[in-house]
Amino acid sequence: CKNVCLIYADNGTHIGLDRDQVDSERGKVELYLNQVGLSTHEVTEAGTLRDILGGRLDGDALELAPTSTRLGKLRAALLAVIRGRPITGQEMEKLIGHMLYTMLLNRVTLSLLQHVYTYVRSAYHTRQPVWASVRRELSTIRGILPLCRVAFGFPLNPGIYATDACPSGYAVCRANF
Repeated sequence: CKNVCLIYADNGTHIGLDRDQVDSERGKVELYLNQVGLSTHEVTEAGTLRDILGGRLDGDALELAPTSTRLGKLRAALLAVIRGRPITGQEMEKLIGHMLYTMLLNRVTLSLLQHVYTYVRSAYHTRQPVWASVRRELSTIRGILPLCRVAFGFPLNPGIYATDACPSGYAVCRANF
């Protein structure tokens, strides 16, 4: 049996409350990566406003939101489908991925998806306009996308909840963080 080793180092992000400490820690990581042969690039100094992987982290406003570019492209793609552009279920899967990436910033929005999943299964290889129920769902999502953001300035709730349900019942568990 041979061992396998994988190192993946891309889009490293260092977040902290002290600018000098963040720069110092980033420098240590950068130095180590370069010493072991992983050259770093596009290194920036600590700052309070950064775009990272399609999101904008605003340290002054204590908020993470999608970039205007990501939001604009997603809203345009949704509008094309809502207006009748034929799409396969496989293409819808990709669109769902982009929606989910943004909607994870406001997890309650994830509950809005239902008909799009049924559409994916039924039209996976067939290009056709989406059903009225899917258009309504996509319209709702397109409208609430600007609400998909995370505010970090609120105090944390020490309670952690987990819920689940099935046709025969439901459960709720709570613990302190």
